[in-house]
Amino acid sequence: MLLNPHRFGVAAPPVGFRFWRLYVTEAESGQYVGLSELDFNIGGVRQLGGTASNSSAYSGTSAANAFDGSTATDWANNGGLPGTPAWLRYDFGSGNEKEIDEVKIRARSYTTQGPK
Repeated sequence: MLLNPHRFGVAAPPVGFRFWRLYVTEAESGQYVGLSELDFNIGGVRQLGGTASNSSAYSGTSAANAFDGSTATDWANNGGLPGTPAWLRYDFGSGNEKEIDEVKIRARSYTTQGPK
């Protein structure tokens, strides 16, 4: 049996996670998905200090570009959608679990490459 603690006026205990991932199964363009920036925020403050990784990266892009704070750089997968999902992962490191309360996705300049 699952209980909803909010139903009884009790706040749920905070839960933080070390790993955060954006998992994309479809994109506007079909094969490619791209992002300028992916922000994980707590109280409106961007959380940094982790390591980025990805399922694949198109030539000239990298996972780190999606977390570098610059809209002049970006990440795009190396094709394969919709059959092969694309993902970006951010690892805050051991002992650095984060209770993210907001995720911001900033589109790449190629607007047809946004996640669906």
